[in-house]
Amino acid sequence: MNPKDEQVDLTAGQVSYLADRRLFSIVVAPTKISAVEAAEFKTTIRAMAKAQEQPIYALFDIRKIKGFSKDGRDYFAHDPKPMGRSAAILVGLGISRIVANFMLGMNKPPYPIKAFSNREKALDWLESQREKIDPDYS
Repeated sequence: MNPKDEQVDLTAGQVSYLADRRLFSIVVAPTKISAVEAAEFKTTIRAMAKAQEQPIYALFDIRKIKGFSKDGRDYFAHDPKPMGRSAAILVGLGISRIVANFMLGMNKPPYPIKAFSNREKALDWLESQREKIDPDYS
């Protein structure tokens, strides 16, 4: 993996840097996420953010997710180091909405996080968060 790349394919999905918006996008494949995949996403996005010299404002597209394994849920629920400054979760119907509710209800991250069903609205919201929290990066 080259963290300077604008797109990195992983076992459970893809991480992209949206250069025109200075945001990150994580697209989860139709799979069940374990702690291993969750850690791979986190390590990759952190390396990319460092290489791009950008704080992490991320869109998580979980519309195709099949769920989390127990260790995957535990990984997110007990993660002591937040991954970013703000996150938007793109959901569809069914399991992705349930997963988003879990992430929003159980984790209580120390940064703004919100679920959306519209990608453009999610990206606009992330940009507004960046402008509010990190005006030097806007």
